[in-house]
Amino acid sequence: MKTNSQKRILPLALSGGILICLICIYSGRSVLLRSIVNRHTSRIEQTHGLCIHYDKLEMNGLNEISLQGLSVIPEQRDTLFTLASTRIKLNFWKLLTKKIEVSYIAAEDIRLTFTKQDSIANYDFLFQKEKKETPSKKEEYNYAKRADELLELVFDLLPENGEIRHLSVTHQRDTNLIEVKVPLLTIKNNQFLSEITVREENQYQRWTTRGELNRSSHTIKAELYSQKKQKVYLPYLKKQ
Repeated sequence: MKTNSQKRILPLALSGGILICLICIYSGRSVLLRSIVNRHTSRIEQTHGLCIHYDKLEMNGLNEISLQGLSVIPEQRDTLFTLASTRIKLNFWKLLTKKIEVSYIAAEDIRLTFTKQDSIANYDFLFQKEKKETPSKKEEYNYAKRADELLELVFDLLPENGEIRHLSVTHQRDTNLIEVKVPLLTIKNNQFLSEITVREENQYQRWTTRGELNRSSHTIKAELYSQKKQKVYLPYLKKQ
């Protein structure tokens, strides 16, 4: 028969073992995060012919991720995407249910550059179709369900609060250039506000946009207007 001391030692040893495992996981959380990210990015690189690089990736605390020096470069193409730095805070309680929900984001110097010269573009891979076997009737996709899941994922990734500084989106097609710059986008309690500068060749427009997003109803309300009370001309459309 086990003595009282033996009965007490077993739970203490088990609790101690669990505590040690949790400490090891916590101390190595950044290494684990990089391992997961590297595995997924490696698959994406091989599938789409990309070079994805980052300088630093860490996990701070239990629910904050910091990333520095991210770049995405298609093979033998111009750089598509660069990001200087970002901090992303996730909803801790949602993480416990294996669900990712962004509560806060801070990002600096985001550049998205689309280029096309003749028939060569640095975004061709976005339109490449993966070869898939034709599913049987039992494996037919429920497209409505998949669309709902994708929509829910998009809204979960949209932050409730945050700041995005120096966002630039450029499209260069032969000699035609369109550049959209956002110096500061603020998000507070699902309300967003930003000024936007649009340049199409040598013509400039300055806009203001404001609105709100609602995760529960999966809706975004927004208004866009010119700062000089002029008409808002969308890029390409005026020229066409």
